[in-house]
Amino acid sequence: MVPRIVTKTLVALLAVALSATAFGEGQTDSATEAPETVLNLVSHGQERGLTGWARGGNFGMAVTNSLEESLPFDTLLLFDPTYSELRPHIAERWEASDDNLEYTFHLRQDVFFHDGEQMHADDLVTSVHLGLGTGKAAGRTVAQLAKLEGAVDYREGAADSITGIEIVDDFTVRFTLTEPSYTFLTAIAAQPIMPEHLLSEDLRDNRTLIFQSEYWQHPIATGPFKFSRSVPGDFAELVAYDDYFLGRPQIDKVIIWERDPIIAAEDGKLDFMWGRDPAQIDQLLQTPGMSGYPLENGAYKRELWSNMEDGTMGDLRLRQAIAYAINRAEIAAQFFNGYANVWHTVVPPTFWSNRDLPQVPYDPDRSRQLLSDAGWDPDTELTLIYYYTDPQTSDFMALIQSYLAEVGIRVSPRLVERDVGTVLHDKTMSWQLAYGARNSIDTGVLHQYATGAGNSPTDYSNPTIDRMLAEMEASLDTAERKRLADEIQAIIMDDMPTIPLYATKEYILHSERLKMPVKWLNRYSHPFDLRFHEWTIEP
Repeated sequence: MVPRIVTKTLVALLAVALSATAFGEGQTDSATEAPETVLNLVSHGQERGLTGWARGGNFGMAVTNSLEESLPFDTLLLFDPTYSELRPHIAERWEASDDNLEYTFHLRQDVFFHDGEQMHADDLVTSVHLGLGTGKAAGRTVAQLAKLEGAVDYREGAADSITGIEIVDDFTVRFTLTEPSYTFLTAIAAQPIMPEHLLSEDLRDNRTLIFQSEYWQHPIATGPFKFSRSVPGDFAELVAYDDYFLGRPQIDKVIIWERDPIIAAEDGKLDFMWGRDPAQIDQLLQTPGMSGYPLENGAYKRELWSNMEDGTMGDLRLRQAIAYAINRAEIAAQFFNGYANVWHTVVPPTFWSNRDLPQVPYDPDRSRQLLSDAGWDPDTELTLIYYYTDPQTSDFMALIQSYLAEVGIRVSPRLVERDVGTVLHDKTMSWQLAYGARNSIDTGVLHQYATGAGNSPTDYSNPTIDRMLAEMEASLDTAERKRLADEIQAIIMDDMPTIPLYATKEYILHSERLKMPVKWLNRYSHPFDLRFHEWTIEP
């Protein structure tokens, strides 16, 4: 490893010298100085993002999945706006071996951290170790990164490093997997690049306490905006990074407020947000100076899960009867006032959804016939568990209860407020149906239908699905992956372990002063190519 080089400081000093020569020492060209431009955001969540960092909040160490995190933290690759293809970013190119067990990434050589240190291969290696070793990464991300050779031993503390990561040279890193995995590529693509020179000591000494590092008081990264200051409970401030490798951002400053979006908009302190709360969207669209549009796709869908371990739900005719008994069109149009779409597959509305599947109509007569064919006992009561505590969900459970009662199915809704994961996945209490949500911008949601999947509330098993999932995971060809994803969805909907209900409509809301070069198609779940440095806003 050659010594790190710092050249940006010298460039800055030269620029100051030239400025003094042109205008005279102590003078400024005030006549041409443009007014400062400021982008106002509201925090993604009080324990996430920049405002949460200063008090030890839960920053997504292994994935950059909110807008405010992606302004200072840049990633290895970017998705295209449809989330169907990956594009070069900090990695200028990459290649896979013929067996898809090795990925080699070639890093740009013009990327510098906000403190002037040049980014090298060891920064990427440190970042992956942070993602796997801190205990903060999301379960799905851990599962994807854990396919690296030696990752499990490192995660469990049996090894000090991951053997499947090799630094080829200062700007090349090779990853070796235990099995072919496209989802590993999507996980590593969203990996925020962290500074080895500031975090390696903390990582070595006690990686599980990395969030207590002083680094988080003033994080340094490589993104288009750099951290300036933070007042916990109030705001965080970012400023444009002059030496960003794609060019200095057009916007001078970003302020991320911890406040209600409605109040922020009324105070002129909201220029951009993503939202899916109908009342909030309506009010913001009526606020002077605010505009917005619905996303073509959405990451969230709500559905009913059948407990396939329970003998009652093992009959396909019962599951079909429940599906036919529910009036999805009425739910979308009336219960959610048009802020939901009827949905008929297990993948949320994205590029990867099979939108050609036949819709399940509202047909209570057919539901009753299926129940009769199944010999259904109307005195049988099904337990329907749910875990959302808001009043709207309680009302929605009552609506589902009434739909099913109409065809002769008794349902008892039950709120689960604690240990939701164990109740859903480990079946620590008896239930037949569960109401919940799944969000995904790619094919990851399909893996919960693999036999023995740890995140599956249904405990569904189908050898054909298992084989096709393995084929999809091993393929790097988008068209082939899409074909397999469509076929898998068709089989799942025939078996119906899950009954999709609706997908929430999601909106981009922004001030009329803000101009963005790329139209949003999906909400920001993983980094996609939005060209932040080209955003502009009127003073």
